[in-house]
Amino acid sequence: LAFSAEALQIFESAVCLRCSFSSLRLQAPLQFEVSARSRAIGREEVVLVTALDRSQSWGEEVANDDNFRFLRSPCGRLFLGFWKSDGALAGLFVTLHHLHVFRPLLAESEASELLAGRPPPDDLDSSLGLHDYSMLLTLRTSKVESFSNCFYKVASFRSVNDRSSAFGGVRVRNSCCVEPIQALPRTKSQEGQDSRDKTYCAEVAHFEVLAPHASGSQPPYPCLRQPQLAFQTSAFKSLLPDLLFLDATVFDEHGHIFWATSSLVSQTTGASPHESAVLQEKFVEVDFDRDSKEDTGSNEVRWVCLTERGAAQLLVQLEYNGRWSDLASCAGDEDKRPLTRL
Repeated sequence: LAFSAEALQIFESAVCLRCSFSSLRLQAPLQFEVSARSRAIGREEVVLVTALDRSQSWGEEVANDDNFRFLRSPCGRLFLGFWKSDGALAGLFVTLHHLHVFRPLLAESEASELLAGRPPPDDLDSSLGLHDYSMLLTLRTSKVESFSNCFYKVASFRSVNDRSSAFGGVRVRNSCCVEPIQALPRTKSQEGQDSRDKTYCAEVAHFEVLAPHASGSQPPYPCLRQPQLAFQTSAFKSLLPDLLFLDATVFDEHGHIFWATSSLVSQTTGASPHESAVLQEKFVEVDFDRDSKEDTGSNEVRWVCLTERGAAQLLVQLEYNGRWSDLASCAGDEDKRPLTRL
């Protein structure tokens, strides 16, 4: 299938493709392969490949409503909607970070090394790799951005109990994890292992992108639009207030891309899906006092967590002015829902 210009949306860090099927009736097993062509260098390369053997191959559904059930691929870059009535594919979204498009086209060239190559060794800097990062973060739908900001001078912080190391153990829910490679469906034994292991554990360095706000003030990073997703066919439209696309690009002190990702993510409520003793020490410093007349007890915190196994983890804290159950009930009316803040 060739995507039309209307099906393509280009953002600062990523490109998003969307497509719905009105006459085609596609059912699992399905094989997906996305190719990109560069007119400048005259090459065409496969930038995404994955497969769905059966509806359970990608784990539990990420959302559902009266008409559709929704699945996310293991790499997080493919989002599928299936009709509940007959299990046929109703539509899909593909989200690709620009790096994931450029890298196959550039291969092992000098341009690829300049874009995302390793920095040279530095014997004089004992904290090499632990400071002076920049991070471009975008929360969006398939068509418009809800939030976008570049954070500078991002550095690691150390545990209060152990100042000698910036590293600490973390435990993340498996539902927040994506694979670093475009993996084919897992075997039944691997799926069984995932059902037993509900969390992913790793030893990581912790970086503070956005510092806790001062007491008595609001966090100065509001969303411009509701971070949610709309899935539309020729006959039906579904609003999914718990789902959104997240693009993240981390640059090192030399301006090289250190980590880049674009994925479908979910908002969760309650306890953080990312457990870390080191982070817990930072959270206790946050004072949520408000210098306003609003009822602070009605504010609700939600979490967005994305973990790329073996690479990096990102935890975003959102604050809604109001209870989420009340806000989600008016998902179709933007004017009634106050905007969230980071």
